[in-house]
Amino acid sequence: MEGSFFTRHRRTLISIAVILVVALHAVPVAYPYATLWPIMHWGMYRNSKAPGPIFTRERKVFATTASGTTAAITPEYTGLASFTLERDYFRPMSRGDSAAPARLLAKLNQQRQADPFVEVRLEIAKYTATDSGIVKEDEPVIRYRAEPDSNRGQTP
Repeated sequence: MEGSFFTRHRRTLISIAVILVVALHAVPVAYPYATLWPIMHWGMYRNSKAPGPIFTRERKVFATTASGTTAAITPEYTGLASFTLERDYFRPMSRGDSAAPARLLAKLNQQRQADPFVEVRLEIAKYTATDSGIVKEDEPVIRYRAEPDSNRGQTP
């Protein structure tokens, strides 16, 4: 008997479920700070900011060899993911950690025998976007120069 009830009223039950789900979307309108509806915890704009200037930074990292050749340090050049470069090397270096650029030089020089990298340079440009336009501010360049033979034979 339950099988026949379900087959007979299947369309009605599905329609009620759909109407209930759609009606529950009105909960945030009626109660803006309610946490009853599970989707509200993962809202797209849950942590959005008030109107105002938007800030971003652009980091560029260069390495210089003993002969003076400069190369941009990119994920393609190093074979490391951009997230790994940022997390392990660039952010610590921008905070003043001198061990991070030393590890980066050691990583870069693992395969280089002829002309090793001896200096890492971090250039940061801060951009501010406002209603009146975009402002670019260059932060001081951070340099790390390796001591002679300090980066040979080390593993990161």
